Amino acid sequence: MKRIFRQLLADEEGTFDVETGQQPRTGFAYTPTGKALLKADEPTPDVIRTALALARQEGARYLSTYRRPGGPLVFFATSVTQDESLAHKHVAATGQRTYFDLERGRTVTVRAH
Repeated sequence: MKRIFRQLLADEEGTFDVETGQQPRTGFAYTPTGKALLKADEPTPDVIRTALALARQEGARYLSTYRRPGGPLVFFATSVTQDESLAHKHVAATGQRTYFDLERGRTVTVRAH
């Protein structure tokens, strides 16, 4: 939890293993449900604890965060796969627009069909 807190204070975005707090360096992160677990103004220890507990309840191995400019910090239960086509297919099938390429540090947009 401390590792996640320090990272979020520095950057506010990331993908973290819910047990170790480690950030995966490769693969493609996506949100299986497309729904936010929690929204918060700031990444406090209590908020992070709550988000981790919610991610574990969802059976997620990873927790991701994202903040739109001017918006709240949003926490998601996340999956990471090494198969980009799987991430792309899942995101498209659930009506989402993006997944994240961890190795390249970039968001990949999925075009609506």
